[in-house]
Amino acid sequence: MKWKPNSQILFSASYDDTIKVWEQDDDDWICVQTLKGHESTVWSLDFTPDGNFMISVGDDQNIKIWDISAKNYINDPILNVATMKGYHDRCIFSCSCSWDGQYLATVYLKSFKI
Repeated sequence: MKWKPNSQILFSASYDDTIKVWEQDDDDWICVQTLKGHESTVWSLDFTPDGNFMISVGDDQNIKIWDISAKNYINDPILNVATMKGYHDRCIFSCSCSWDGQYLATVYLKSFKI
């Protein structure tokens, strides 16, 4: 779960293969969008520093980039603009965008026999 940079919009990764977008409505939080595209559990997400793009990773070994530049998430759908496959051969557990938005780091678990 992470806040979109410089906003009051919350994004949550989920076991149901989706990402949910949450906005505050008075004293409660409402889900204003459910993003579908991953084929299994979404483990992590991060944002570019300007807040225009979100990166998500998951159990399906895919890295997805989403355009989140919309101003109104209730009326404007968030689109998956790129899917990167084949970079990992196992579940991707975490991702992080660099401070300048030029690099993306991803982490997967691999065991080694000592």
